[in-house]
Amino acid sequence: MMEISSAQGRVVVTPAVADSAQKAVQKLGNEMIKGNFEYGQQRIYSRWKRRLAKRYGSMEKLNAALAMAAQKKIIMRLSVVAFQAAKPASFFSVWRSPKYDLVSNEPIKDASGKVIIVEHWLAVVPTITRVKIPDPNQGGRIRTLEEQSYTITVSEKGSNDWYFMTGLKPTIQDLRGMFPTLPFKADELGLPPSKAREIKKNLNIMSKNNKLRREAKLVRKFKKFYERASSDFCEVRGSEIHGRGVYAIKNIAKETEIIEYVGEPINKDTSEGRAWEQYALHEENGDAAVYIFTLDEQWDIDGNVPWNTARLINHSCDPNCEAWVIGRKIYIYSIRKIKKGEELSFDYGFDIESYEDHPCRCGSANCIGYIVTQDQWPELRNRIANKVGEPQNA
Repeated sequence: MMEISSAQGRVVVTPAVADSAQKAVQKLGNEMIKGNFEYGQQRIYSRWKRRLAKRYGSMEKLNAALAMAAQKKIIMRLSVVAFQAAKPASFFSVWRSPKYDLVSNEPIKDASGKVIIVEHWLAVVPTITRVKIPDPNQGGRIRTLEEQSYTITVSEKGSNDWYFMTGLKPTIQDLRGMFPTLPFKADELGLPPSKAREIKKNLNIMSKNNKLRREAKLVRKFKKFYERASSDFCEVRGSEIHGRGVYAIKNIAKETEIIEYVGEPINKDTSEGRAWEQYALHEENGDAAVYIFTLDEQWDIDGNVPWNTARLINHSCDPNCEAWVIGRKIYIYSIRKIKKGEELSFDYGFDIESYEDHPCRCGSANCIGYIVTQDQWPELRNRIANKVGEPQNA
C-alpha cells in the first residue's frame, strides 16, 4: 500500500519497501568495506550519471574520473571499516517514464501495444561511515574517523532494484533540477545534517603530502589503463549467463577490434600461484574467478582490475568474439556480425581436467554443458557418456 501526501510528492511506503531501500544502501557500504568502490560506480542512477557526464565533458571523462577517485582512496590507504544504513528518512514520488528493455534498450509494451509507464521513487537513507586514514600531522598514525551523512537512492515503484546518486554528492539544487516536485528545504527533504568536514580536511591534507605527489604518477598510469580499457562498442549490463556481462551498444562488423583486455603483467610463477589461490578460494566458498590470460611463454596478464571491462565478457559455447594477442597486448575481436543489444562472449578455452568444476550456462543451442575448449569437446562427450553409463551406488 502506498499513499501520496500533499507535501510535494512525498509518499508513505510499506515497511517492506523501506527495508529494501535500507538493505540496498547497506550493500553499497558493505562493498566499500571490501574495498570494492567500483560497485557504487556501477550502480549510479542513470539520469544522475548523464548529468555528471555533462559536467565532466563526456561519459568517458566521467568514467575516468570515477576510476581515478577509487584508486586515490587505495593510494591514500583510506579504508572503510564500518558502515551503517538507517531506516529511510523520507520517500518521494519523483519521476514517471517508459519502462525499457535492458538488452534492446527499447520501450516495453503491454498486451494492447501501449508503452508501459513506470513511477520512480526516491529515498533518503541516513548513513554512518567509519574510516581509517593515516594522519600526516602525526607521523602517519592511523586515525579512525566517523562521517554522518546520507545516500540518495532511486528505484521503480514495486521494484527492489535501487540505484544510487553517488559519484558526487547531489545538492538540493541538483535534486530539484532533476525532480522539480521535491521540496526546497533540507529538513522537508529529510536530509540529515552531514558531518564530514574532518574527513574532508584530512583528505585534503593527504593530497598535499609529498609522498602522494610522487604516487600521483600511479594515478596517471591508472587513467591510461582506463582509457585503454574503454570502448565505444560495448557496455556492462546484467547478464542471464552469469551476474554481469558486456553488451554491444551498436552493430559491430566481423573482425572488429572491440576492446582491449588490460591488467597486470605477471610472470608464469606468479600466475600459477595466483591461480592456485583462486582455486583454493573456490573450493572454500565457491565464489572465485580467474582472469589470467596467457600472453606469451614468459608472461601472462592478470585482468582482475576494476578498470578492465573486458574481464566481464562471459563464456559461450557459440561465441561471437575471440581474444587475439597482438604484440604484448590482448584484444577482443568479433568473429561474426554482432547486433546491437547482443551479449559479447568468447570461448574461455578451459582444459578438460576438472571440467565438472566449470558448468556452462550460456544457453546456446549447441551448449555442451561445461566450459571446455572446443578442441576437447569430442573427449568431453566420451567422458560424459562413460560417466552416464557407470553403475550408480546403491
